[in-house]
Amino acid sequence: MQAPPVAALAAPVAFGVAYSRVRTRVHWPSDVLAGAALGVLVAGATRHLVR
Repeated sequence: MQAPPVAALAAPVAFGVAYSRVRTRVHWPSDVLAGAALGVLVAGATRHLVR
């Protein structure tokens, strides 16, 4: 991980936003999970390509 302190702050915020999208019924849980998985894959690919 490039910036662990930033990740420590960003992760709870991202989780909160994801939860609020499901709680307010703006998105289905599967939408949120698919978006999170896509984000992880893109981040991993970007990290691999930038090296």
